[in-house]
Amino acid sequence: MKKVAIGIGILGVIIVGIVAFLIININSVVKNSVEVVGSEVLGVEVGVAKVEISIFNGKGSISRLTVANPADYDSPHAITIDNLSVHVDPGSIGSDKIHIKEIIVDGASLTYEGNFLDSNIKQLQKAAETSTGGTAEEGNDDASAPNLQIDRLLLTNTNVGVHMSFLDQTLGLTLPTLEINDLG
Repeated sequence: MKKVAIGIGILGVIIVGIVAFLIININSVVKNSVEVVGSEVLGVEVGVAKVEISIFNGKGSISRLTVANPADYDSPHAITIDNLSVHVDPGSIGSDKIHIKEIIVDGASLTYEGNFLDSNIKQLQKAAETSTGGTAEEGNDDASAPNLQIDRLLLTNTNVGVHMSFLDQTLGLTLPTLEINDLG
């Protein structure tokens, strides 16, 4: 009986150590996960300059998210986001309705390259579908998936560039600020 108690105690210390390690190092763990998993799913390099997460208040941000262009496209990146911040109600995590108080996307830039039949964005979408085994049209048939409530979505300083194969230059457009409230 004494050996079982010692074993349970050692297991408890190991679990507490792992949890403490993850809490202390959550920013680097998330940064590395976004870069590794994003790169594997999209088949191109995904980079992140900085991640800041507070598990206690539900706030998190990613600075300078970049998604490289697939091979054979001119621009170095298909997508960049200067800052992506999210504020989640920590009490809603694990429930059937996740409450996201705010999502702010600042300085997003998307460059569409190609023609009407094929493009860099279409290539990224195909890579994601292949990696995840599904298509965007299939939707989510899992009835147990949680619902999302988003109080505020804000997109600021958004730029879209289009470079069609028959054009000599990239056409750029800066979109007006977009704010949507009470989604879901």
